[in-house]
Amino acid sequence: MDKIPYTKLSLTPREQVALLASRGIAIPDQAMAEHYLKYHNYYQLSGYVFYFEVKGAARTHRLARPLGFDDIVALNRLDKTLSILPGVGDGTFSEQITFALADAPLSVAAADFNKDGKPDLAVLEDCGTAKCAQPGSVEIMLGSGGGNFRSASTRAVGYAPVALAAGATFTGGNPDVVVASRCGQDASCKSGGTATVFYGDGSGQFKRGTDFALGNNPSSIALADLKGSGTLDLVVSRTSENAVAVLAGTGAPFPEVRRESWPIPPQQVGQARGSAPGPRQGP
Repeated sequence: MDKIPYTKLSLTPREQVALLASRGIAIPDQAMAEHYLKYHNYYQLSGYVFYFEVKGAARTHRLARPLGFDDIVALNRLDKTLSILPGVGDGTFSEQITFALADAPLSVAAADFNKDGKPDLAVLEDCGTAKCAQPGSVEIMLGSGGGNFRSASTRAVGYAPVALAAGATFTGGNPDVVVASRCGQDASCKSGGTATVFYGDGSGQFKRGTDFALGNNPSSIALADLKGSGTLDLVVSRTSENAVAVLAGTGAPFPEVRRESWPIPPQQVGQARGSAPGPRQGP
């Protein structure tokens, strides 16, 4: 398969704010907007903006109504809810279903945690403001089919959580949940980021494992079988170092992070199908 070159340049949080402003989004507090984009993903935010755009054959970024930065960030976070649009099966969706959450959602991952053949959700949450004084949490929502979910449990994670991923980290194991936190267990955020793994027992219950280091400022994570060995590896992007780290899966708990470097500043890594060029070994 031919490789498609990626030509978009990486933007700093300040440049991202300027781009949003150039598209007509009102940003009354530039410092707050830059802080948000420093620790949350611009492309996730861009998806929220898309909801308010005039729809056409090609995306023009033209807004259907006046829009402020706060309007975008507040989607589902202000009212601490999760919205599901059940698929009909023909490319369309039925009416939105909204569920209350324990806290403000940051990210979500789906897997069959209780092995009943229906997808369940792990929702990463925090207090809902730019600076939270308490750790984040992950809420497990068990699915009953038809786009319906119920909250089964909530577990604490580290300070300033940024991303989560779901998958069987043990060979032949049940789906687990991995959470990346920018500040680990340090409320002052003077230490590096950490990962917390919750090992699933196949019934929708989880046992917390030992946290391990991810390096400075992790921004996103993904689980994927990079080696084709049948075992999931953990990929971590670290924006402050312009690096992507790979923790090779062995079918046992993940080791400390192994550093890799890439030629562009990564903003987000995500699970993808197909092959990709391998990373260049870092120092």
